[in-house]
Amino acid sequence: MKTGSHGLKNLRESLRERLLNGETIFLACPSLRKQYREILRGFDPDYKQESYSSCKAKIVLLEGNADVIAARLQKRASKGEHFIPLTLLHSQLELLQADD
Repeated sequence: MKTGSHGLKNLRESLRERLLNGETIFLACPSLRKQYREILRGFDPDYKQESYSSCKAKIVLLEGNADVIAARLQKRASKGEHFIPLTLLHSQLELLQADD
């Protein structure tokens, strides 16, 4: 895996600690690749790979038309409310892997 997975593994361990303490967790992150979401799902000690129904982690993968997303990014950027440049949108959409 690429270097980004190291940070995800650290995040996963932090999530695991919170889960064991009985906390409810909401996390927003890009996790565009399936393998990244699998790493994050691993915080649940009972999770079996690709057995989503048994996992305590519920991942919401938002989908949208590229033109609509671009318009929203541009609007947010014009207000100084978004840090990702519009020029990255195409490459980010190409990286996106939906779960089965």
